Amino acid sequence: MKAIFETVSAYNKNRLITVLAGPGDRIDEELIRLSKAAAMNSDLFIIKEDDDLRGREPLEVARLLQEAAVEAGLQKDRTLIEPNELDAFIKAWEASQPGDLLLFFYTDFEYVEKFFQKVSTNPLPKK
Repeated sequence: MKAIFETVSAYNKNRLITVLAGPGDRIDEELIRLSKAAAMNSDLFIIKEDDDLRGREPLEVARLLQEAAVEAGLQKDRTLIEPNELDAFIKAWEASQPGDLLLFFYTDFEYVEKFFQKVSTNPLPKK
């Protein structure tokens, strides 16, 4: 994660909008570190869930990630939970403004393909 955010920091952008999930089979401390890295490097953090919760309850990991992000200093209104992966990508797109960079961590490339199909047929209105 550190290397990814170091690379992204070199890009010319207004804001960074990150979408990611935490794998349910990781210990809480690893998930907290993951979330804090995202929170410290993102202007907006959209938390999704993997299709396979890997033994966790629905929204258990998402809430843990949100709490850790807020603890790391990201305002709660800058951390959003959107459990469905495709919907999370669309939410990031809708929240974006010209010059923003969207960083998507995906579980299945099919969601990425569906996202691009959706936004290519329904572009954002001019702001």
